[in-house]
Amino acid sequence: SASRYCEELSGRHRCLVVHPINPPHLIPAVEIVPSPWTEKSIITKVDEIMRNCSRETILLNKEIDGFVVNRLQGALLEEAFRLVGSGIVSAADLDKAIADGLGLRWSFMGPMKTIHLNAPGGVADYVERYARMYQGFDLHADTDNSWHRVTRETLTAELETAIPTDDIPAAQAERDKKLMALIKHKQTS
Repeated sequence: SASRYCEELSGRHRCLVVHPINPPHLIPAVEIVPSPWTEKSIITKVDEIMRNCSRETILLNKEIDGFVVNRLQGALLEEAFRLVGSGIVSAADLDKAIADGLGLRWSFMGPMKTIHLNAPGGVADYVERYARMYQGFDLHADTDNSWHRVTRETLTAELETAIPTDDIPAAQAERDKKLMALIKHKQTS
């Protein structure tokens, strides 16, 4: 966070973090994270600069470790690792759940607008209908099956078969090509 590095600086009112998402040359989103003392005019100017650079800005109202994108990804990965590590689903099928399921809607409207449209009465209706179901999921069960053991064992074996480490650069290039096509499609839709 900016406050950790600039608290003692005389120009601390001009300090903030602009956090890109990888690969930053393709992903347009950046998080703007002001410190508690960053002047509003600086935040506004940085937001303007980023938008002029064709960036989609995500303005955080206050500092938080990991920012927003990393925290969302971390929460999703924690559950994904638990599901794969518990033998509930393969890594390949879990990827399908996002790439061919949730990710399709999320790529143009995000999860909040998605749930708003998923119930006849909007988000309030969605929460009323589904809160108990989601609260019933034991999201913290079997936590030893998350990052540590699963990453080294199950996921490594399956993903190394799908994309050997030596093939990662080629797979990244293919990913980037698909990202560029998706971004172009979103810009023209």
